[in-house]
Amino acid sequence: MTDKKGKGGTRPSQQRRYSSSVDVARLAGVSQSAVSRTFTEGASVSEETRAKVLEAAAQLGYGPSLIPKIMLTNQSFLIAVVSGGMYNPFYASVVEGICRRIRQTGSNVVLFTVEHDDPIDAMIPDILGFRVDGIISALTVVSPAAAERCAKVRVPLVLCNGRTDNDWVASVCSDNVSGGRKIANLFIEKGARNLAVITGNKGNMASDDRLAGFLSGVFSKGQFEIGRASCRER
Repeated sequence: MTDKKGKGGTRPSQQRRYSSSVDVARLAGVSQSAVSRTFTEGASVSEETRAKVLEAAAQLGYGPSLIPKIMLTNQSFLIAVVSGGMYNPFYASVVEGICRRIRQTGSNVVLFTVEHDDPIDAMIPDILGFRVDGIISALTVVSPAAAERCAKVRVPLVLCNGRTDNDWVASVCSDNVSGGRKIANLFIEKGARNLAVITGNKGNMASDDRLAGFLSGVFSKGQFEIGRASCRER
């Protein structure tokens, strides 16, 4: 099908159309169920029929849709990865490593990007709409309701630097408080007396914890002058 483009010109229609199993069956001269059996591992189909179906499928560029199988088995082999701040080489490398490991397990990745430091609560319904088998997020979930929604449909959610926890939601956290305290102790041991702190946005869990640890380390050693500046990672 074509439509007009300018004077005397044509172009392919922009409407996408995937070939269906009905199209393959019609071209191969077999039943639709024979097409289904051909693409179902372990199903019974003669070699002659299989050859006809595969040849017709190749001509039409046909591949079986995963959607019916996902709906039937409740397993998609899709893992959602959620991240923000992809302009930061550190986050980009972490996401790349996560995606590589997921592929090694035989699953595929659906990548969602959001504004850095924003919680993913509002995105949970959209992510679950893809029938993913699990979610890995570099961003935290704030509301218990969002975490409970994942638990209700039994989709495991792993958070990096989060505190939400239930049977289906787990968090992997660095000990940022201890890290901040150790940095303060190191500065003081080296003779520093006028200290400055550069933090991320207020409300960022990791940044707030590092600051709390740093301040506790400083004030435990006595009185010091401390300056603070906040910056956004750009």
